[in-house]
Amino acid sequence: MKSALTRTRVARGTAGLVVIAVLASGCGGSKSDADKVKTTVSNFFADAGNNKGPAACALLTDAAQQELISAASVLKAPSSCAEAIATFNKILSSDDKKSLTSTNVKKVTITGGTATVADTDIQLKAGGEVGLFRNRSPKPLTLEKVGGEWKISSLG
Repeated sequence: MKSALTRTRVARGTAGLVVIAVLASGCGGSKSDADKVKTTVSNFFADAGNNKGPAACALLTDAAQQELISAASVLKAPSSCAEAIATFNKILSSDDKKSLTSTNVKKVTITGGTATVADTDIQLKAGGEVGLFRNRSPKPLTLEKVGGEWKISSLG
């Protein structure tokens, strides 16, 4: 039979583990919206560079998917967003693909449920050099909060 002292130690140990678990679950806290936007943009470029069309397209709103399909139709008429990613992947060099996977977002502007990222705030690494992402439009990348998650709504 366990002594009262042993039961007390077990109870304290169990209580201690519960406290540690509760504290640990709060450590690091939840990400800020700006961090979530940065992650969405970086993941989109990485997934696109790795030809993971379904994953990349899941980070886009329906409107942005249609925008991507339309842009890819200049090269080939894709039937889906994932096919558009594959179409672009065919013309990217291995260095271009690698640089997309190294995307770093420097600054995000959030107003309510909309976020913007200027192309000058997107850095890519290529061949040991850090450069800025430049799209052909002066419009920024735009994101919307959809169902609690940030999704790219316009590619600029």
